[in-house]
Amino acid sequence: MNEPAETIVLTAGAEGATWLAGEVEGSAPGFEAQVVDRIGAGDAFAAGVLMGYLDGELRIGVARGLAMAALKLGMFGDQLRCDPAEVDRMIDGGQREVSR
Repeated sequence: MNEPAETIVLTAGAEGATWLAGEVEGSAPGFEAQVVDRIGAGDAFAAGVLMGYLDGELRIGVARGLAMAALKLGMFGDQLRCDPAEVDRMIDGGQREVSR
């Protein structure tokens, strides 16, 4: 039996993302990123979205996912390696690159 999804999130890379959760729609702008390696950026986005969704804060999760994907694009390998403070700084408009 196929049930319709209650929540849908669509990413458009640097353009940002949009979502529909029940009757509530929203969007968030993306972040510019220097692309070093694309592998893992979608997983990073999904992880951020799920963190917010599970906390009942989809809007924050989408922003976190966009920031995490942008940060991941700037590093080699298929995993995002940074701490939550780096993600928060990016969301707040400060740091645009992972400090290593």
